[in-house]
Formats: sequence, structure tokens, C-alpha cells
Amino acid sequence: MTIILTSGVVASIFTSVFGLITSNNTNKRLKSIEEFKVNNSIQAFRYTSLYNINIELNELPAISYNYLEQEEGGKYVQSQELLAKVVSEQTDRYHRLISVYFKAKPLFSQTYLETVERLIKQEKEESNLLVGSLYGDLVNQGDLKKLLLIRQDVEKYLQEAIVNQLENLIKAPNNV
Repeated sequence: MTIILTSGVVASIFTSVFGLITSNNTNKRLKSIEEFKVNNSIQAFRYTSLYNINIELNELPAISYNYLEQEEGGKYVQSQELLAKVVSEQTDRYHRLISVYFKAKPLFSQTYLETVERLIKQEKEESNLLVGSLYGDLVNQGDLKKLLLIRQDVEKYLQEAIVNQLENLIKAPNNV
């Protein structure tokens, strides 16, 4: 009789230990599944947000960079009025671009942020030189062509960075 009772106690201890190990393994798997779900939902949010920002960038108004007009003799000359229009439209577009960038900034990978911030800093420096040259005491310090080219570089890099991040999210949704 004691053998039956002892074997029953040993079997119950063995079953309890086995059940404890099984429940511990199940809990670990449930934790990893929950972490996967959280990461997946974060990546889905990031992808959707970057995709919408990419659409917003592509909807910025187009600019005609033509600031030449034809004189009566057929010769093309720079029109100050057309140049002022180009600069005004480009400045408006750039400010919209920067507004979009600041919405997207939390979604960017650090490697892209550093380059965009460097380009924005260059634009601010050139813009300050140009404003100082036009309205302050700086003489011929700013270069309008350089300013416009830097702004185009910011836009181009920002769009490339968004597309690259979208591609990375598609390729490896839980590793980006």
C-alpha cells in the first residue's frame, strides 16, 4: 500500500514539475509573440506614416525655374521679375518641405537624420549670408544660386531617404 502511495506522490511531483516547465515555456512563447505583435504594429505605423508623408512631398507645387525672357531681337535675358517669382515659389516650397520634414523626423532612422540636418544647416547659413548681404552690412556674401541648389539637395535627399526607409520596412518588417 505504501508503495502505491509513494508511487502516486512521485507521479504527482513529476507531473507538477512537468506542468511547471510547460507553463514556463508557454509564457516565454506568449511574451515573444506579444513583442512581435508590438514591433509589427510599430513598423506598420511607421510605414503608413512615411508613405503618407511621401505622398505629401509629391503633392508640393511644381516650380518653373525659367527666369529668362526673350527680347525683341530674339535674345534671352534674365528677368528680375521672373527671378523674384522663382525665388518666392522656391522659398514657399522649401518651407512646406521643412514643415513636412519636422512631421516625419521621429520616423527617420538616425543615419538619414544626420545628413538632412547637415543640409538644413547649410541652407540656413547660406540664407543668412544672403539676407545679410541684401539687408545688412555684409557685401556680396550670399549666393542665390547656391542657396537654391542646397534647397533642391535637401528635397532630393529627403525624398530618397523616405523611399529607402519604405523599401527597408517592406524587406525586413521587424529588423529596421
